[in-house]
Amino acid sequence: GFDPAKYRPELEGVGKIRKKTAPKKKGTASKNDEFPGLQGWKARQARYEVRNGIVSITAAGATPYLGVGAGVSGPARVSFRIRGPKGGKAKIEWVRGGKTPASVPYESQGADWQTVTVEIPASGPLGIFRIYVPARKQAVEIDWIELTPEAGKSRRWEF
Repeated sequence: GFDPAKYRPELEGVGKIRKKTAPKKKGTASKNDEFPGLQGWKARQARYEVRNGIVSITAAGATPYLGVGAGVSGPARVSFRIRGPKGGKAKIEWVRGGKTPASVPYESQGADWQTVTVEIPASGPLGIFRIYVPARKQAVEIDWIELTPEAGKSRRWEF
């Protein structure tokens, strides 16, 4: 496929100028949507799959979790519907503006679906909000999550 008539040695090692791309329209998926289907949540130390409105989480590290910018202030309550082959201990954690994370424990029973509700004794904005899951080799599933502050509007995610 080499054409000696088109060869220009002075262009060796010179990059091509690329056109700038137009910004994405609001509401469209972008290449920066690192975790499609999670509605703003991020999966860390975990592999995940969203199917039929259920997030399936499998550990890819020692402490798998889902995290999101909370957008609410405490005190608050989080409720979520969870199921896994085995129960286990885990925690809810929030990180406010570079401060040391605060957390409260919870325990899931495993096997059947259960709704876990945890009171969050925080004051002020929750900042980054995390739900650690007792996932290991076998997946843990989450159906929905609802974050309800004492004052203000609650947030609900149905996957």
